Amino acid sequence: MKFLNGLDRFIGAVCGVTMAIMMLLVLQQVLFRYVLKIPSPATQEIAIYCMVYVAMLGSVLAIRHKTHVAVNFVVDRLPPRFASAVRIISYLIVIAFFVILFWQGCKLTQRATFQHSTTTGITVAYIMVSIPISAVLSIIFTLEHLVHEIRGLGRGSTDSTESADAADTTEPAADADTEQLPLTHPDRMTANEEENPM
Repeated sequence: MKFLNGLDRFIGAVCGVTMAIMMLLVLQQVLFRYVLKIPSPATQEIAIYCMVYVAMLGSVLAIRHKTHVAVNFVVDRLPPRFASAVRIISYLIVIAFFVILFWQGCKLTQRATFQHSTTTGITVAYIMVSIPISAVLSIIFTLEHLVHEIRGLGRGSTDSTESADAADTTEPAADADTEQLPLTHPDRMTANEEENPM
């Protein structure tokens, strides 16, 4: 858990730094193009690359914090055990999707190794590698949610059985206590009889 929390903070820091660089490059491009009348196509291309990494790593953070768009109208109305089963199946589907994305991303990165940008000369593989990196990180965080959901499902079943057993053992005790309670106090009855003799 500490490793995953540290990884989450590291990805957030990388996204923040990359977004700051992208904003500075865009401001520099606007200044050079519209004020100094000197276009700078290289900064535009680097800003686009920064945006790609912010989008890919930001999607990883969205998976960790469960902020992706989800339709849970039906799941929220299911019993807890069925809802947990549906979430487990959805996590498995998500993991399968990211495995395919990782495999295809590796192929794209390999094909883009010998391709270079026309403006900056940067190898396109440096941009394509963001796809398998984000896929691996997404698989790690989805596995975290999957393990947590499975543990919660098992804990819920044990808690329900323990609560049922506790209810069975406490009900007779409550009945016994109610049977032993007298309806009226004998001393009060005698006091009332002495004050109000027939």
